[in-house]
Amino acid sequence: MGEEEISPPSSPEGSPTPETAHKNYVDNTEKNPLLVNECSAFLRAHAGDKIQWRPWGREAIVDAAQTDRLILLSVGFSTSFWCQKQRDEAYCHTEIAALVNERFVPVLADRDEYPDIDRMFMAASQIMGATSGGWPLHVMLTPELKPFFCGHYMPRKNFFVMAREMADMWFSEGRQSLLQLADSTSSQLLSVMEPSDVKVKLDAQLFKAFVNKVRNEYDEISGGFGRPAKFPSVPRLRFLLRMWRRVSDDTLREILRNMVEGSLAGMCCGGLYDHLGGGFFRCSTDVRWQIPQFEKTLYDNAQLALVYAEAAQAFKDVPMYTDVMVETLKFMISKLQAPEGGFYSGLHAVTDGSEGSFYTWRHDELRRRLSEEELASFVEAFGVTEWGNFENGTNHLKLEDAEQGWRVREDSSVYAAITQLRVHRDKRKQPEADDKLVAGWNGLAIHALAMAHRVLRGNTESSAGKQFLEAAQRAAEQLLTMEVEGKLVRIVRAGQPGANEGILEDYAFSIQGLLSLFQEDQDPRWHEAAVRLQQLQDDHFSGLGKRYSLSPLHNSPLPPRQDFLDTDMPSAQSTAISNLLTLNALSLDPSNPDQAGVMLQQAERLLLAVGDAVMKSPLSHASYLIALDQYMDSQTILILTPGAVEANSEAASMLADIGASYFPHAVVVAADAGKLSGALAVLQGKELVDGAASIYVLGSEGNEEFKSVIGGHEDSAMAALHNPSEIRFE
Repeated sequence: MGEEEISPPSSPEGSPTPETAHKNYVDNTEKNPLLVNECSAFLRAHAGDKIQWRPWGREAIVDAAQTDRLILLSVGFSTSFWCQKQRDEAYCHTEIAALVNERFVPVLADRDEYPDIDRMFMAASQIMGATSGGWPLHVMLTPELKPFFCGHYMPRKNFFVMAREMADMWFSEGRQSLLQLADSTSSQLLSVMEPSDVKVKLDAQLFKAFVNKVRNEYDEISGGFGRPAKFPSVPRLRFLLRMWRRVSDDTLREILRNMVEGSLAGMCCGGLYDHLGGGFFRCSTDVRWQIPQFEKTLYDNAQLALVYAEAAQAFKDVPMYTDVMVETLKFMISKLQAPEGGFYSGLHAVTDGSEGSFYTWRHDELRRRLSEEELASFVEAFGVTEWGNFENGTNHLKLEDAEQGWRVREDSSVYAAITQLRVHRDKRKQPEADDKLVAGWNGLAIHALAMAHRVLRGNTESSAGKQFLEAAQRAAEQLLTMEVEGKLVRIVRAGQPGANEGILEDYAFSIQGLLSLFQEDQDPRWHEAAVRLQQLQDDHFSGLGKRYSLSPLHNSPLPPRQDFLDTDMPSAQSTAISNLLTLNALSLDPSNPDQAGVMLQQAERLLLAVGDAVMKSPLSHASYLIALDQYMDSQTILILTPGAVEANSEAASMLADIGASYFPHAVVVAADAGKLSGALAVLQGKELVDGAASIYVLGSEGNEEFKSVIGGHEDSAMAALHNPSEIRFE
């Protein structure tokens, strides 16, 4: 692209002159050797920039201190359209690069590799009054890593002026003002990173505060929460489902159900969903879910598949939820699963230099591809026009009739059109995959696939359940290879582990996925691996009192963050609590109650350690409230069979009934009663009732709430499970 003239930087005394800057600047005609072999696709994409970026790390930090220069940090991710746009407009511009290379230490951080860094400086951005978010995130840091400026995407001239003015101030009397601002921001940031020690009462009042707040945030017209960019907010929806199950007031139950269903329908019927290929885009640029940001990420799709699976259990009268779950997971397997079994991180938004071009259609192209009848039905169903709803007169597909919604896809002409267009679209240049494997995100995928298998156990007309179980098993096999020398690595690419250790979310999400998979195939390897990772998590992230650190304590140049906040992913701290409760349920040994209580006590300490943050911002703590709900109302289901579980029709039927029902905190274990020696602690002392296939329902402390043979008592067993303790919001 042609370069636009930009006035040269000013030259305060003691700072580099424009002449020196250009003299010392080396035009980057070759790839930056510091980036070209990185695991991160985001860093590799910037290897050809004229700005001489360095990867985030101690070397760059030390250089900033030794040369007395500011750090210009850019945080982004490879599939982002706006990160690519910023690169083209600013990072590859000669004058901007000359200024930045000479007067700053320019540093890149992939938010996928360093979500802890990203979250910390996103919080700093909010402290400094940013009115918009997103990526790229630009942060100006002193050599002591104290932030004093945060910004996001900037047009070329704005970026240049910002960099020039910051450098001018740093190399002049203005430095003192920057240092004062940096000190103030850092002080506020520390208070965000570590919750207060105010004691919180673990009761339903915390749930009430969330429900009252979320009702005000809910979009009554289109579903979802907040303003553009509008994100799925999966933890909020999952918690609302749990409250729908537990509250006693019928009016409130209807309100809660409407919020969940309105949001789920808005997302999957709107443009956030890929109606030809399945799966979800990252977020919507408008309140009506019409036009998305077109990148597809593994973690978004895994979370959304999970919440649609839970909705399929809760609202059996709406087949749409199962359809969306199945299509989303099939997309993940076909487009993101690597040959070795793990899942890639996502798909890029841009193909052939244009955002969303793979997914959008011109009206005249549809006319050439479809019959007259198919075109008429398709255009009406998806609101296609000759002038389009996206760039350059193209149409991004969304179901037009909110009342008809998903059902219109079942029309024979619409279905035929979707099938044909999918074939034609697959001949286009495919969006490039970000082919790194992130440990925690693979844990999320395994968790979603295992849950889908549970939901589909009783569906004899489809092989999807088996497909999802096998995909989860393959992913788990590769996930176990990401444990190296007693630590999880965060990223693997092309079989090579990255340099970064796993962070708390990698451990927490991986443990969660392995425990979910264990409950589906009862393979003891997954439980053993989860227990081992739990011990490693305790070793590497404990030591700061009651809470976990979100980063390894020994390997971060920044102060450890310990909050419970949800972001675009569930809180790792809160997921760790849920894992402890599940592990506790599996270790409930009536003969050794003291040992079983260790994990329960650990979970209790973490729940209490949230401080008053959950009351101040309940909507940001949905995952914490899910963990608290599990703590207050969980059950363990044991199914014993005389012989192999899979060969017992009564057990299979019972497991299918359980999978089709919404028991969000039920831990399910099925075992051959003749092979309990050395089995899980929770199975010790259990035996067949009257020598037949049997079911036990245990409370959170291991007490027997129900015990019976299965044959002829299925209804009674389900009634024992369909009886959560009720919550009343007085």
